[in-house]
Amino acid sequence: MANTPTFVPLADDAALDAAFTAPLAVVFKHSTTCSLSAVAYEEVAQYLKQPGAEPIQLVDLLAFRSISNAIETRSGVRHESPQVLILKDGAVVWNASHRRITPQTIAAAVAAARTSA
Repeated sequence: MANTPTFVPLADDAALDAAFTAPLAVVFKHSTTCSLSAVAYEEVAQYLKQPGAEPIQLVDLLAFRSISNAIETRSGVRHESPQVLILKDGAVVWNASHRRITPQTIAAAVAAARTSA
């Protein structure tokens, strides 16, 4: 399926600014050395297979720790790993970490963000 949303690297300040200025952005902070983060990665990947899924902005925490820190500073949400944040017009409208990251919770939060004023 050519239009299937995918993971999009969030690896520099320009990408970070784009996420915080987008009408809607879903950010996934992922550690490549953490087994719990690997489980969350698979859950997020399952979300991406759903019709209407938003692309996921992926932050590799080991390679881009400064980006992760900037997200915490700009969002006001304490860093956890793994962690998903949904930004609407630059504000965090939902976040979850660890085992609360499922395709269902992400889909419900995205749907709520799309319909909120």
